Amino acid sequence: MRLRGLVFASLTSRQGLYRGGAFAFSAASSAASSAQDLLRAALGHHQAGRLTEAVDKYEALIDALGGPLKVPTAVLSNRGAALLGLNRIEEAEESWRQALEVDPAHAEAHLNLAVSLQGDALVSPGRLARAKEHASEALKLRPGYGKAHQA
Repeated sequence: MRLRGLVFASLTSRQGLYRGGAFAFSAASSAASSAQDLLRAALGHHQAGRLTEAVDKYEALIDALGGPLKVPTAVLSNRGAALLGLNRIEEAEESWRQALEVDPAHAEAHLNLAVSLQGDALVSPGRLARAKEHASEALKLRPGYGKAHQA
């Protein structure tokens, strides 16, 4: 199964956008409440294996917050994992690239991208080299990251 080895990113982001179960918004509280509801729904669907619904909620959350460069990296990383579970590989990899654009030090996004790239390495040998680069970066960011050793 393609999901083996993927990491479900924690939403206790280093970006400080999600703390203690609430987004830190300067906007009106109804916007914050709506975003929190979308996040809870996305995570609930994702954890229950309802990946299409999870992707829909992640994307609604991304839109509500102003686009991929304005959301917690973990949201983008988790959307990538859900997309990969739906066999939407190119979209999943793009989501992880967006996560890394927001936070180049997000080890989970590096690892998930490495796992995905490695999955199709026989089709495109260049993907294996990129997979190794991302796995190495994940290990640099988290030296004890056992899952990165397996990628």
